[in-house]
Amino acid sequence: MANRASTRDARIELLRLVAAAGIAVFHTFMPWFEEMTSIVGSGGYIVDNPVTCTALGFFNQLGSFGNNVFFMVSGLFLIPACARASRETGYWGLQVRRTARRAGGLLASLALYTAACLVLSETVLPVEGLSLAEFPAFLAWVEFMWVYLLFIAIVPVIGWVWGRIRRPWVLVLALLVVVFCVNGHIAFLDRGDIDRDLLDWRKLMSAATYFAAFLAGGALSRVRLPRRRAGALLAVSISATVAVEACLACAREMDLMYATSFKSTSLLAFAMAVAAVLFARSVPGQAGAAGATPGKTEPASAIACRLAQGVLGFYIVQALTMPAWSPWFHELLTAVYETPGNTSYQLIAVGILMSLALLLCLLVLDQTVRAPLFRKLGLTK
Repeated sequence: MANRASTRDARIELLRLVAAAGIAVFHTFMPWFEEMTSIVGSGGYIVDNPVTCTALGFFNQLGSFGNNVFFMVSGLFLIPACARASRETGYWGLQVRRTARRAGGLLASLALYTAACLVLSETVLPVEGLSLAEFPAFLAWVEFMWVYLLFIAIVPVIGWVWGRIRRPWVLVLALLVVVFCVNGHIAFLDRGDIDRDLLDWRKLMSAATYFAAFLAGGALSRVRLPRRRAGALLAVSISATVAVEACLACAREMDLMYATSFKSTSLLAFAMAVAAVLFARSVPGQAGAAGATPGKTEPASAIACRLAQGVLGFYIVQALTMPAWSPWFHELLTAVYETPGNTSYQLIAVGILMSLALLLCLLVLDQTVRAPLFRKLGLTK
């Protein structure tokens, strides 16, 4: 069998790593952002530096950005592939087999890491809520996995319909308008309880947003911008997000800062994700044809492509073990922040380094444990 790593688009794989890094940074600074936006003026850790407030606001956008990128990249490849294959004989049988293979690999990864984290929690490092007595309640912590499995299950239907619609991007655009109108209502007017039930309609809107991102990825598969234009679009989207956060930070509008990055509802984060995908797919010079073949992976990009294969493992492990590492991260960063002579800039620098270190450790772990095991079992794609 040919080595699939050689056919991977290195720029897309690097984008997946960037998205995972964004999620890692988001989770590290999430307690600080929440304290800044909910306890300002009433105690706790108050960050008076507008630059630091802006940084924390931007970091809080990265979680939604990373998840949107993850689903967009999936839709970018799965939807067009199914649409092309939908006109061939035996389409449904082929898609059932492919869906079973994809879902089997995901469920096997989830089972492996869940078992490993349970053993770790029971024997070495107790993780609150992660025990056999709490099974299967803690599986809700990896809710993105169940959403992704649902999309994988229905993508053959999406692809079949997609291949028979003249302009599917029009429907995707209409869906995006509806979704973000509802998201705006949630973020600014009706956030509900912090701890929501999985069937709460606001919780389900997160899945709807990621479904819109999945479909948007399919629509973006037909777009190849020149690199300079795509780079300018990405720079504008990032600059706009930073500018919004800076204005709100300077005005001390903490509630609005919280609303603009609320859960998965952030339009700013979604726009950055779209721009990032377009940049990853961009071509030098003039825009290429819609079906242009991405460049082959160079030796210098091989490491990024290999590490990117562990992104799913990172998602699972960091979610299941968050009750253990997140408080420890917060205590360490608190010690850094309270050290005489230090400023909040040290807090940010150390927090970013810790986040990237956790990401790298989990990616390397995946490549040294799960990847070789699954290759032997024939579970890799």
